[in-house]
Amino acid sequence: MKKITTGGTFRFQHRLLFIAQSLTNHHIGLEETDDGIWSIFFNTVLLAKLDERDYIIRG
Repeated sequence: MKKITTGGTFRFQHRLLFIAQSLTNHHIGLEETDDGIWSIFFNTVLLAKLDERDYIIRG
């Protein structure tokens, strides 16, 4: 679980990534679904996928 900062960001592998300001002070879950590909969840809702090779979040 990762807590979203007031700027709408979270830390992932020593990087600060923007997800959404509307999630400020909420928690998101990360689950590795493929080699280097992470699913980002809010509760049970899949928000996006994160590729750790280029740190790009795709919705």
